[in-house]
This record gives sequence, structure tokens and C-alpha cells, in this order.
Amino acid sequence: VWNLGFIIYAIHRKRQERIYSQQSIMGALEMSRFSGLLPRYSKSPLTVKRKGSGSKGSGSDGEEEMSPAFSHRGTGVEAFTGTSNQETQVISIAFRIWLIRNVDLVKATFECKFRVFLEWLDEAAVGLEKGKKAKELKVPSLAITNAVQAEVLDRSSAPEVVNPATGHVAVQMLFRATLRMDQQVRHFPFDCQWLAVTVSLKEEGCAQNRSFVFQYCEVDEGLSLDEWYLCPDPAFSTLTKQDAPSIQDTVMCGLLIRRASRYYVVNIMLMLGLISSIAFAIYTVNVSLFWERAEVFLGIFPLIVIFKMSAQGKLPRVGYSTKFDRFATACQTLFLVIVMGCMAASFIPKVPTWFRPCNSEGPVVFAGEALLAEVEHICCYVLISMWLAWIVWFTWQARQAQRLDPVENMQSRVPVKLQGRQHAPQGSCEASVEGLAPSLSIVAQEEKKRTKRPSLLVALGIVEDKEKHEKQG
Repeated sequence: VWNLGFIIYAIHRKRQERIYSQQSIMGALEMSRFSGLLPRYSKSPLTVKRKGSGSKGSGSDGEEEMSPAFSHRGTGVEAFTGTSNQETQVISIAFRIWLIRNVDLVKATFECKFRVFLEWLDEAAVGLEKGKKAKELKVPSLAITNAVQAEVLDRSSAPEVVNPATGHVAVQMLFRATLRMDQQVRHFPFDCQWLAVTVSLKEEGCAQNRSFVFQYCEVDEGLSLDEWYLCPDPAFSTLTKQDAPSIQDTVMCGLLIRRASRYYVVNIMLMLGLISSIAFAIYTVNVSLFWERAEVFLGIFPLIVIFKMSAQGKLPRVGYSTKFDRFATACQTLFLVIVMGCMAASFIPKVPTWFRPCNSEGPVVFAGEALLAEVEHICCYVLISMWLAWIVWFTWQARQAQRLDPVENMQSRVPVKLQGRQHAPQGSCEASVEGLAPSLSIVAQEEKKRTKRPSLLVALGIVEDKEKHEKQG
């Protein structure tokens, strides 16, 4: 009774805390609307009626002009920048991911070595010599906003002029960083993760509004991870100032990886299910032999706990249940139901002895032992049927999770898009670097040639090996 009361109290407290947090958030939003702390949401994008009678402005109905954040929603650039007085300088950004290692979901970090290519049009570069290093031009400042620590290994000494007629310039930077990741483990061990590099623009007194345009992301063919499968298409997301946590234009780009779940399924979940199923062997022991049944309890329970804890070290502490948690909880629930049923079956024959008169002599014989054994066998068959049905249902759910698209499986809080094959040349899986400056294009091509291992798509026969065909020709 005390345990049941405590569970009811815990559920009630959790519900009260949820209601209180929702009321606090709504109260803070209402307060900020009237205090001016959130100017973007303090007024509707539609016209707002003034409460007073004397209104300045447009008409007799007392309409108030819209705030600047909403007054220029007609054009994309003006809505993006929030103002029409300044021109927007578009900066093209491209990535080449050279190395990823030490993916740690518990610490939510991974190590990455990557190169960033930037291109933009600068009026000061118009008329300069093609290929010249224009040291007088200012390079856009970047911030790796999800970096725990980062260092620049190599960078262009100055922007390189690509096209003097348009002022097209380019620059590159090579980073090595330890990056944070937004891990989502709801489908563990059938989960997908996004190893993203988050790059934001720094204003630093720039006279122009600047915005990113994503060009491509290229991944080294020799990149591999022990516990993960790499998805062939990199994923990216572009965020405006209003949506990005850094309050700057931001690009997120990186690899989608899917966990190799075979180890957890075969070595942990399968064994955990088999050990829990052994508890049904208790029903082969006579109801009256409680101590023999208790020996089976004491042998099974530690194994269930050990196998559950063996997978907990691979997971971060999150506020929701994963698929593995649900499976382990089902195994523990099955074990406890069997134990409680056997304890109740063992107590029932003792009840007449406990409540017999004090002056009675001789042992009390329980007449319903055969009926009790029959009822227990029926309960055994019902539990076995329910357990097998649940295993089938969980297997179907796990199969559905494995077949999910990586973007859907990941459940990211930002809109994620796959780069796709349309960014690559026809008949190739590699991103094009022809639009880069000549020297930067050479850097990218040389990095491609450093690895001698064949592409995974070539090994699987999805894409033909061009070098092999050239040699045969």
C-alpha cells in the first residue's frame, strides 16, 4: 500500500510540475510582450488597433504602423535582414570533411578536421589582377559556434581574386576542432546522429549585411567509424539571424551516421530476453516448494541487472526512454510479475494455517492445491502468449526504426536537408570543386588523391570506378 501511494504521489507531483512550468512560460511571454523584451513578437505582423483616440499616422481608424521586423516582408532579402537600407553581401560556403573520430555520446562531443571554402563578390576587387592575393580585402570572420576547442591549421594568406570583372574572391581555412553534437537517442540502438559543423558569421563592424549560401559538402572517401555506418549524402541546414542561437547567419553541415545495432541486439538484448524467459521455468517446480523457486529468482535477477547496466554506459543521461530502456523494462516487468504470482501462489496454502483456531490440534490440510496448480498453469500460458506477442511487436517497431530515413530518425530541432546527388557532376558521387579559385581547387583535388582506398559506393557496385575503366581503355 505504501509503494502504491508513493507511485500515485510521484505521478501527481510530476503532473503539477509540468502544469507549473507551462504557466511560468506563458506568464513570462505575456510579461515580455508588454515590457518590450521581445520586439519581434510584441506586435502582430498585421495592423494593430490603438487603444487611444489620438493616433498619429495613416487613417481615421487608428491603425498603427508595423514594426521594422515585419514591414518589409515583401522581398526575401529585406525580410531576411530586417531592413532595406543596406545591401546584403552573399557569401558562398563549402566544406570538405577530412577526418572524424572519437564520437562520444555520453560527453556529446566528437573530433573533426575539416576545410572551409569561402567565396564572395567584393567591389574593391574589381579590376585587380586575376589570381592576385588581395591583402587589402577583409576576410569574413567565422565562428565555430559548437566548438569545445578549435584551432586553425592552415589558411589563405589573403583573399584570391577569381574574376576581376565581378570582384569574385575566395579564401580557405583548415580547422581541427572538438565539436559538440545534439545527440538524439530515442531509437537507441537503432538511432542516427548528425555530426555537424556549425559555422556563424561575425559582424565585427561590417558596413554590409552578410548572409550565407550553402554550396556543397564533400567527405573524404577513406573516412570510416567503427561503430557507425556513414550515410552517403551529407546533411546541411541554413539558419537566419532570427532563428540561429548565435543571433548570426549560420550554416550547419556534416555527416549523418547510423549505429551498427548488431552488437547490442545479439550480445545484450537477445541475451536479456532469453534470461528473462528462463523465469518461466519456475512453473515446473511444485507450488509448495517455495525455497526451490526462490533459488531460481536469486540466480536470474542479478543477470538482468548486469545486462541492463552494460548498455547504460554507452548512453547520455536524457529525460526520455529509449527503445532499449523499454525492452529492459519489459524484461524486468515480466520477471517481477512471475515472482509476485509465485509468491501469491505459495502464500494461499498457508492462509488456513495462519487463521486456524488456537485450540486446534494437528496440521491443517489445504484442499485446493490441485485447483491452485491448474490456475497457475493457466497464468503461465497467458504470460507466455503476452510475452511472445510483445516480442513480435517490439521487433516490428525496431525494424521500422531501422528503415526510417536518417533525417526522420534523428528528429533534429532544426530543418535538415540532404545534399543529394544533384550537387555532384553527372555519374560521380563527389562534389564539384570547379567553381573555386584555381589554387583552392588544386588544394581540394590534392586532398582527394591522398587516400588510395576505393569508395564504398564503388565497392558495392553502385558507381563505376573511373580509374579502372581508364586503365582498361
